[in-house]
Amino acid sequence: MSRELATTGNENQVKKVWEEHWDHLRFAIPDREINSYHVFRELKRFLPFLKDLEILEAGSGTGNTSLELWRCGAKVTLLDITCQALEIGRQGFVKGGGKTHFIQGSVFSIPAREGSYDVVFNSGLLEHFDPGLQEKALLEMMRVCKTGGWVITMNGYAKSIFYRFGKFALERTGRWTYGKETPVESLAHFAQDRLQFAGEHHFGFNGILIEGFKLVGMEPATKFLRQIYFTVPEWLTKAVDRFLSAVFGGYIIMSIFKKTG
Repeated sequence: MSRELATTGNENQVKKVWEEHWDHLRFAIPDREINSYHVFRELKRFLPFLKDLEILEAGSGTGNTSLELWRCGAKVTLLDITCQALEIGRQGFVKGGGKTHFIQGSVFSIPAREGSYDVVFNSGLLEHFDPGLQEKALLEMMRVCKTGGWVITMNGYAKSIFYRFGKFALERTGRWTYGKETPVESLAHFAQDRLQFAGEHHFGFNGILIEGFKLVGMEPATKFLRQIYFTVPEWLTKAVDRFLSAVFGGYIIMSIFKKTG
């Protein structure tokens, strides 16, 4: 089987899983979800000057992270392989008063010219593909990124105790709706001449703890704790998350690459 056919087959499987996930979603999509907000917060920490940056979220899901980036002045584009996710994103942007571009397409063949974006990122995408396809996606993200720009991917962290246990429990009880998902320990080995590895760190223990309740049928608990969480001073939630992530492993590992040529 050619690599192109292998990519198509694997991607079609992932697309089918996520179409079914969005069509049969067991919980409401909030205006602000903790995991998406943590991703935004880490991006903002790394990219403090977001205004007018051209940013592509390549695998946008709900679009909540990109909406937060837009609120900071970034020019965002959302790409996803499923029309369901893009519609959810559109609804969120309409409700939030945001403006953006939506593209249905593949992370393996992004419909954009080379060097179109300052930042290309995704969260919870590459973990669904085998290593060969992870590399292919990163190279395509690099292609549409400007020289000197950033390629950033965030995925489930292999050393997160709560994430690994929760995933195992959900799979055993038939509640796992995310298809194949292989936790990531590091993606540093994908660095090459034009894609310089710039670092990794993990975060997001608070998110998996609070958002996890909804996955086991306790959505009211998640809503209640989420409401409290967003009233707590951000410096405190950051400090608690850093501490708990250091002890138990953060839910998400953030891998950062720079396009150098």
